[in-house]
Amino acid sequence: MKIALLLTLFFLASCTIEESKSPKHWIATAPAGDQFTQINRTGTTVIPNGRLINPAGKMITVAPHPFGITISPDGSTIITSNSGTGPFSISIIKDYNTANPVIRQIPDASIIGLNSCGLIQCS
Repeated sequence: MKIALLLTLFFLASCTIEESKSPKHWIATAPAGDQFTQINRTGTTVIPNGRLINPAGKMITVAPHPFGITISPDGSTIITSNSGTGPFSISIIKDYNTANPVIRQIPDASIIGLNSCGLIQCS
């Protein structure tokens, strides 16, 4: 009987103890920390979502926002579809394994403009 009474008192005492620790808050951060988005052609690049990339191969700049990519069966040509701020385009990269790859954007951004209605027109 005494053991049952002691166990009951111990149980009640443990139930009334208040935890004084403040709740823990979880804070998510990007791997880049407080670094801003930047392209570093010789090192680590910070992309807009805060991730860090360090390409292992050659970097070739194409039109903004390349969305899709394909390589020709013989491996000599790369084509990207780009969904940049305008115009939408494709980039054709030939001889990408050479020191001077040939890059062509279609449509050519230098001949595309907006008319007074805001429509894309070729000049």
